[in-house]
Amino acid sequence: MTSGQKLNGVEDQTPAHGSLSNLSRLLASENSASDVLALLIELDDTPLRDLLGLPNSRSYTAARELSTGFGRIDLVVFDAEDEHPVAVLEMKGASSLHGDQLDRYVEWVDTLDVRPKLYLCSFDIDEAEASADWGRIRLRDIFASWEASSNAHAAWLSREIVRVLSEWDLEADGVLGQRAGYYVPDIVTKRMAREVSAELSALPGITSAIALRDNGGSPMILAWAAHPRDMDDFSVAVGVDLRSPVRRSGSTVWKLRAMVEVDPVTGVRGRVEARRLAFNLASDLRTSMSGTAVRAELRACGMDKVADSLSSGKRDGFRRDPSGFDFDAWRGKITDGVKYPGGGVFGSDGGLRLSTIHDLDTRMLTRHDIVDAVVAVVGFLRESRNS
Repeated sequence: MTSGQKLNGVEDQTPAHGSLSNLSRLLASENSASDVLALLIELDDTPLRDLLGLPNSRSYTAARELSTGFGRIDLVVFDAEDEHPVAVLEMKGASSLHGDQLDRYVEWVDTLDVRPKLYLCSFDIDEAEASADWGRIRLRDIFASWEASSNAHAAWLSREIVRVLSEWDLEADGVLGQRAGYYVPDIVTKRMAREVSAELSALPGITSAIALRDNGGSPMILAWAAHPRDMDDFSVAVGVDLRSPVRRSGSTVWKLRAMVEVDPVTGVRGRVEARRLAFNLASDLRTSMSGTAVRAELRACGMDKVADSLSSGKRDGFRRDPSGFDFDAWRGKITDGVKYPGGGVFGSDGGLRLSTIHDLDTRMLTRHDIVDAVVAVVGFLRESRNS
C-alpha cells in the first residue's frame, strides 16, 4: 500500500516507504511488544488460533501484565466466552530471563483446573533455556502470522513489524559497524555469548559466557575461564568483558576488557581478601593483559583484521603507566582494608574485576570475528603465567 491509499475508507497518511520510525523501540521492549501483540489479537484473533492450535469455534482475548501471585506474566490469552486462560506467552525482547520466573509461572498454571499452553517468545529459538513445559516461538514468526490477516490494519502493522525484525536479523549477522537497528546489539551479544560459551567448553575446567547489560544499559558479554591456579574454582577467573557502545551514539567502537575476576566466597574469602587476590593475579598477568600482548596473540592466531581493529591508547590499555608503578605499595593499601584505594593501573569494578581496557572498532568486523577473538584472548590469559 502506498501513501495516500485508502484503508477501509480512511486515507493512509504514512510515508510512501511504509516505515514507522519508532516501531523499533516498541519491539525492543517486551512490555511494548506485548502491547502490540495484544492489539493484533484484538483486531483479529484468527491468526492466533492458527499459530497456537486453538479451536476455531471459539474467540479469544489477551490480557497484559497479568498478576498471578507467582509473578506478572507478559500476555495471557483467554477464551472470550468462558474466560479461562488458554495460553501464556512470555515475551523476551532486549531483556533476558530473570531467575526462576518461568518455573514460577508453571507453578501458577498448575493451580488451574485447565492447564493453558505455555510459550517462550524470543528473537532466537535457542536464546534462553526453558523447561519442557514451554514451547518456543520466534518473535518474527508470531508477528508474521498476521501478514495475511483479513483485517487490513493488522496485516499492514504485521508486515511492518516483520520487516523491522528481518532487518535486525540481517544486521546481526553482518558487519557490526554498519548496524542501525536499536535492538541489534542485544541480538548480537546474546548470539555471541552462546557461541563463545560453546567454543570455550573445549577448554579444560570451568568456563562460561553470558549476555548482560552494563550499568548504563548497554548490552555486553562476559566470557571467562577458571584461573589456572584451580581450573575447577569458578570464583577465580580470567576472561573478557566486552561492552557495546551507548545506544543511539552512532559509535562503532566496543570496549574489550582483558580481566581477572575474584568473587568473595562465604567461609573462604571476604571482600578485602578477594580484592587483594584479584590485584595479585592481575599484577602477575599484566604483561599478557596489555594491548601489545593481546594484539600479538590475535595475529599469532591469524586474526589480523581484529588485531588491526584493536587500539589501546598511549598506556597500552592501562589506567596508569605500569612501568613506574609500585605494585607492592599498592598491594599494602588493599591489605589494610580501611578504604579500597582503587585498581591502581587497572580498570576496576569494585576491586573484584580488574582489567585493561581496549577499543575495538567494529567497522570491518562481524560477530563471528569477535567470537573467535574473545575465545582466543580467554585461552591466552588462561595459558599465561607470571609476567
